[in-house]
Amino acid sequence: MKYSVALLAFVLPAWAAAQRSTSVDASLTVAPHAFVSRAGDTVLAEIGHFRVPESRRTRGARTITLAFVRFPSTSAHPGPPIVYLAGGPGGSGIALARGPRFPAFMAMRAAGDVIALDQRGTGLSVPNLACPQGVKHPLDVPLTRSAETARLRTAAQACATHWRAQGVDLSSYNTEESADDIDDLRRALGVEHVVLWGASYGTHLGLVTLRRHPQLAERAMFAGVEGPDDTFKLPSSSDRQLDTLAALAYTESIPDARAALGRVLARLASTPARVRLSDSVTIVFGRYDFLNFVNGALGNGEGMAQVPAIIAAAARGDFTLPARYIAADRSATSIGSAMGYAMDCASGASRNRRRRIAFESRTSLFGTVANDPMFTECDVWGVRELGPAFRQPVHSSVPVLFISGTLDLNTPLANARAVARGFTNARELIIDGASHGDALFLASPAILRAMHDFLAGRATPPRV
Repeated sequence: MKYSVALLAFVLPAWAAAQRSTSVDASLTVAPHAFVSRAGDTVLAEIGHFRVPESRRTRGARTITLAFVRFPSTSAHPGPPIVYLAGGPGGSGIALARGPRFPAFMAMRAAGDVIALDQRGTGLSVPNLACPQGVKHPLDVPLTRSAETARLRTAAQACATHWRAQGVDLSSYNTEESADDIDDLRRALGVEHVVLWGASYGTHLGLVTLRRHPQLAERAMFAGVEGPDDTFKLPSSSDRQLDTLAALAYTESIPDARAALGRVLARLASTPARVRLSDSVTIVFGRYDFLNFVNGALGNGEGMAQVPAIIAAAARGDFTLPARYIAADRSATSIGSAMGYAMDCASGASRNRRRRIAFESRTSLFGTVANDPMFTECDVWGVRELGPAFRQPVHSSVPVLFISGTLDLNTPLANARAVARGFTNARELIIDGASHGDALFLASPAILRAMHDFLAGRATPPRV
């Protein structure tokens, strides 16, 4: 829906006054907001801020400010507000609402107000814990795990030091504190229940919220499920993804993709590739670079279909395509957000999960690459692991729609099925051919229809 600037100037104040909920939190402020998507669509909305303790464990802790945008429901009889929980961790719910998922946010308004929340440490919330320091990657030498870990560790130490000097308690940026933030948001809005709508890490947060605040949610929709003990990734997931894509043979079929990849990696370990990208730019890369590239491509919805062909080309000595991506990756100097590292490190992994990762990494070509540098940097951030109880399965009677893609490397279907065992009112929606990210919302119009049906209490298809 589009509005002219003149019309917005007339209706925004009146709408905001009519929509403002009775709040139990004096810190809540709301203001009319003309929300503009990246495609140029402008929609009437409301921007809000509320304050929460940075640490609920520390008496007298300072407060921080969380931001959200509320899109009004288009229903004459709306249900509870739908709170969107972004992934990452470190993603901005408000920024995501501007992008390709904007139509999904607008469509969900048929069920209730939709709230795009910037979790603590992200987006328009204050502080935003983006790391001001970056890391430089040379182009003329291949990266190694040890050298890359050392560079990233130095950058992480600088980032942690920067935010501690600003008075930030990094140990308070964990999923339990964020779950309590959501209940504070519910109370600030003056509503009894909300609907949780999470994606990727947002499902991890949503699950913990259901455990800590069992009466908070009327329903929940979780797309790309990360269970309480799924933060650290299994090497076997990458192996299976490569096998699946090779069997589908979208582009070029190779008899044994893993064996072919192994030969390429062995070659690169002894003789790094040197690719001239332009008259002035030549990149040199080796085994570690190529393995990172392949693992990343296996989880990329747009590029994953080409992975078997890329491996086949590399086996013939043609590294043209990966060279461009590896060079671009080395040019990206940001290490991300202190919030993201702190959250993942606090969630951690159980002893059994760590043992399984170590066992699988002995035989998997991918080793621990999916978890680098999580295993090596957690001590830098000074956060405490939330412990074994945090990583136990969640049990709840709240109706939940678990949405999974059959080609989702980051949050495989097996995650959702394991988590769903703890829910007496679980439903499964499998999206054939969908990877991680936008595909879990937009791969088929049937996805949003199923979500609407679920919120209305109607039957939903098991697969689309």
